Amino acid sequence: MLRTNSLALVIAIATLAVQYVSAASCGVIENDTDFQGNDLANAPASSAQDCCPICDANPSCTGFAFGWGVCYLKYGTLTRISKVGVSAGAMAPTSSCGVIENDTDFQGNDLANAPASSAQDCCPICDANPSCTGFAFGWGVCYLKYGTLTRISKVGVSAGAMAP
Repeated sequence: MLRTNSLALVIAIATLAVQYVSAASCGVIENDTDFQGNDLANAPASSAQDCCPICDANPSCTGFAFGWGVCYLKYGTLTRISKVGVSAGAMAPTSSCGVIENDTDFQGNDLANAPASSAQDCCPICDANPSCTGFAFGWGVCYLKYGTLTRISKVGVSAGAMAP
């Protein structure tokens, strides 16, 4: 009897661990938000939470939007827009660089800046500075950020938060 209960407990813990890992890769799901364009595929679903494992199974998927019973998988750089009735989630990055969002800035908390050709070039610059928690890129310059990042909308700027 004890052995059977122990086995059941081990199975339950393993199941919870798998669910935790899957949920952790999904990031935060935001209501009344969509990621504009960059549609990869779509699939029926009953909730935004159901979209995460669908996106996670596709190596090109960087995020998703859910509305009207459908998951819209997204690829590449995500551009956040407000859209009533839609929920969106960006997949947690597999590298320290995170997802880069267009038309987004992190307000204040400037640490340093450096010239760069693209937002993607900012990641290794930020990664090399232990105080850097994120960056914004605009007009050929990476603006490294520190501390808690406050996201704001800013046309022409791309921003990325470093993965913890």
